[in-house]
Amino acid sequence: MNNDTDEPRVSLFPSFFSSKANRKLPGIVNKGSLTITELIEGIKSGRWENGVNLVRTAMVQFGRNSKEHIEAKLDIPAITLSVECRNRIQSEPDCDKLIDYNFILQIDSDFHCGIDELTQWKDRLSQDPYILFVALSPSGDGLKAALFYSIPADIELNYENLRTVHESVFQAVDEYLYKTYKIRNDKAVKDPYRLCFLTYDPDIRVNEEVQALKLDFSLTETKPMEEPIEFSDRKAAAFTRIACSKVRMAKPGSIHNTLYNQSCVLGSFVKQGFLDDYEATNLLIKAITANVHTTADYDSEHKRVIADGIARGKTF
Repeated sequence: MNNDTDEPRVSLFPSFFSSKANRKLPGIVNKGSLTITELIEGIKSGRWENGVNLVRTAMVQFGRNSKEHIEAKLDIPAITLSVECRNRIQSEPDCDKLIDYNFILQIDSDFHCGIDELTQWKDRLSQDPYILFVALSPSGDGLKAALFYSIPADIELNYENLRTVHESVFQAVDEYLYKTYKIRNDKAVKDPYRLCFLTYDPDIRVNEEVQALKLDFSLTETKPMEEPIEFSDRKAAAFTRIACSKVRMAKPGSIHNTLYNQSCVLGSFVKQGFLDDYEATNLLIKAITANVHTTADYDSEHKRVIADGIARGKTF
């Protein structure tokens, strides 16, 4: 799958959504690709500076995971760091959407600390022989990093075992990170098509002599990913806050449509593996029961609307 003579490329998506005009449907079709060199140069030169600065300003003014912060973040471009792909349509087989596998894993660990401590972490991670680059996160209170690795020589990567291999990679790298730094990676990175929001950092640290972390695992000892990807609490809040707040704040006359539309949003997240049906339904139940304009708590009509919306969202 990977041509060792070519520089890895990552697929570029204009935002988390398919377009700013359609904020109900997550972006799933790429708009081109970047080489790793172009990606690093773009982060350093400020190719995405304007959008990233809006994210950082919103976080300072309104707080992390505020409506303003989330909306700004979901509007900036993102990439699939582990793969180059044609799209991220979950129902489409890997043989139709995958272009190349990069042997690069996104490192997304919560730091949320002051700039001095963050700089110390940046210095430390940049000395790791297997980490290709370390940069300030879009929100400015964390780090984004990329780790280069190799899989056991007796494992031949193919379309059928791609996800099993990638989950094994995630588990092995996660153990390396914990053993070395006492940090854990975001479990959502188990998905090879996981989006990584682009950032701006003129002080990005790049390891020009990066080595591949030689991973040792056996596919016979590792179960394939059978359950939906787990969001951390931070990520779950980021991707559901807007939808649920719209349900809570819906005015009389628009409650039904709002509940249905936002159920569609969460249904699309269920399809991608970000939530399961139970989690999505419970989030919407809490939101509609908190709406002061509803005449009943969680009645049969609300139940039907939520179920219909989630089902519709799964078809996006």
